[in-house]
Amino acid sequence: MNEEETDKLLWMRMRRGDPDAVAVVIRRHARALHAFIYRHVRNEADAEDLLQETWLRMIRNLDRFDPRYTFS
Repeated sequence: MNEEETDKLLWMRMRRGDPDAVAVVIRRHARALHAFIYRHVRNEADAEDLLQETWLRMIRNLDRFDPRYTFS
């Protein structure tokens, strides 16, 4: 199974309310997303806050996610 298929399956599981799927997505993408955010804000505390806000918005807006695309 490739990463794109896995992301699609995770998205479907998250939409059904599966907290394990959310945890997998966060584990898989946290480091890269943190690095991306940090490059823009250049402040560790701000980067952590923005990272948490990003995850919350993702969870709150799962119905708007297009499953044709991967999370990365």
